[in-house]
Amino acid sequence: MALINKCDITCRCGERFTAEYVSYVFADIDPELKDAILKDHFNCAVCPQCGMTFFQEHPFIYRDEANKLWIEVGYPPNAAKGKDIPAIQGHYLEGQENYRQFKVADRAALIAVLFSEDPEFKKISSRLDENEPVFIAPQKGDIPVVLFYEYQGLQLGQRLHASHHDGKPDTWVSNYCTALAVHNLFNSRLKPADAERWNAVWQTTKHVAASGIYEDFAVSFADFMDDAKAFSDNWPLQSQFFTSLGSAIFNSGHYFAASFAELESALQAEQAQPA
Repeated sequence: MALINKCDITCRCGERFTAEYVSYVFADIDPELKDAILKDHFNCAVCPQCGMTFFQEHPFIYRDEANKLWIEVGYPPNAAKGKDIPAIQGHYLEGQENYRQFKVADRAALIAVLFSEDPEFKKISSRLDENEPVFIAPQKGDIPVVLFYEYQGLQLGQRLHASHHDGKPDTWVSNYCTALAVHNLFNSRLKPADAERWNAVWQTTKHVAASGIYEDFAVSFADFMDDAKAFSDNWPLQSQFFTSLGSAIFNSGHYFAASFAELESALQAEQAQPA
């Protein structure tokens, strides 16, 4: 069973409240937590005063009995099998030697392991481009902007970082979303050689400090489209990369929903239609 802990949060509105977070996930016993990880809603807390959503970045263990996966997410490098984390001491830590064990830095790395090691994901990883992604717009009390895929009942989400697009014009946000539709955690329309070239650029010089490779791709493309000359002057490697790709690849389709409620209604209506 899942292990629940508590922490105190101070919201920017001044409200202080206690929130729960999960430190140990049994994927077989707690499928709703697995779904929350896939949708990127895991360990969310909402301010009771203003409705702001917080994403808590606590380390946790992901245990999958069916596929014999033991994945430690977000632990410091010196943590030995999770035993150095007081929050989970004594909570079903025995029998680890019977599992395929992984230690990953964050949720993105966890998803990569699941796509590699979980047969359910391996079957659909190459089929996601059959469905266009949806972008859910931010609303008060709702989850911030999310890149969202739905494929044969499996729902996958990637939370976007509002700090990168706060105050930006709509055209910038549109280009940002277009780039994420092309190259993201779940699916890439880049040719393998182009994906490798982008990885090399990103490893050489990051446009956004401490951002992931997909987020940096999206922010870089939006800034490139916003002012190509200024961007080229400051970020020549990124500019050369986007120029070499051409515009055709960025014509892939995607659409926007106002909220998760609207998205759920659209999915239900689509499923209700006769074949």
